Amino acid sequence: MYSIGKEELARIEELFLTKKFFRYQGKDVETNCSKFEQQFSEYIGVKHSLFVTSGTNALILALEANGISAGDEVIVPSYTFVATITAVLNVGATPIVANVGEGLTLDVANLHKYLTKKTKAIIAVHMDGLPCEMDHIVSFAKAHSLLTIEDVAQAIGGSYQGKKLGSWGDVSCFSFNVDKIISCGEGGMVCFKNESTFKLALKIHDSPVSFGATHKDYLSDTPPVVGHSMRVSEISAVIMQEQLKRLDFIIAELKRRKSLIFSLLQPIKEMLLYPYLIEGDCSTHFHLKFSDPITSAELAKKMTAQGLVAVPLYARPAHCYWHWQHLLPQEISLASSQRMHLSNIIRVAVDYSLSDEELAKQIGLVVDVVK
Repeated sequence: MYSIGKEELARIEELFLTKKFFRYQGKDVETNCSKFEQQFSEYIGVKHSLFVTSGTNALILALEANGISAGDEVIVPSYTFVATITAVLNVGATPIVANVGEGLTLDVANLHKYLTKKTKAIIAVHMDGLPCEMDHIVSFAKAHSLLTIEDVAQAIGGSYQGKKLGSWGDVSCFSFNVDKIISCGEGGMVCFKNESTFKLALKIHDSPVSFGATHKDYLSDTPPVVGHSMRVSEISAVIMQEQLKRLDFIIAELKRRKSLIFSLLQPIKEMLLYPYLIEGDCSTHFHLKFSDPITSAELAKKMTAQGLVAVPLYARPAHCYWHWQHLLPQEISLASSQRMHLSNIIRVAVDYSLSDEELAKQIGLVVDVVK
């Protein structure tokens, strides 16, 4: 969690005194959950948002509400958290793993290689806070009648071409896990452009919702479904309302810190995957690229020994395709160059907890080790 303070604690105490923790409290009653959903919709620039228990469930709900099921194929990137893959498997569909480009997001120039008659959707994952090329992805999806899902778990508050990440796709998914930019410990959000899909998602996310007074009339024109249990409580909502207020400040501070890091890394500028601040980047990470994966692994050990927050991509057991490919029903046939590309990159977190002076000292150690 990047930033939390007395404001969240005060809201939790206020809520406890009301003894009303359940998110549904009757027709036309605005609760903290419904208020946060509206605030989040306005921030992202979408019509409908639904607060759920996790980012993984957000992805499952997005797929299921849009009819993705057994026999369908979904294009996913080779560099993504395992939840992107397991969500597709959970609805019975097949993930088709596609190469990522230099920017660690989907290689848009080669998406056509993964198309089959069974392809129904594409999940664009904004990894490490870096935005995907959403204009190309959306155009590709529309040309082939595919559903576009944005996985914005690691890029809340980011943008592409001036539009918030999460506002490009047909549906978008967010995570409020403890490691995310804003957090309540665990939670997620699904944003929808289509109201009928949103209504169906309401029923799917919470089996009894169509029987309660809050949404019974609103959902009367939607078919019955056997849903899940993805409902959140008011406790999570009051935390997230305060966290959302902090989001722009957190992003601005991360950008300032990343800019400072880049100024300190000038001696090894040529080793930076991106030696400049990308427009819309959340600035949660920077990446060092090397020609030899063995060298990068040795470097990572040296950096870790000096107390640096640096982990090679291939050491993150739930993010690179070769660590979760055994979960897939088919063999992956990506080129060996794709593994080499990911193996040769060291992902370094922008440490939000350090002062500028401590950050400069840490980055100084990075430069010394790389030299």
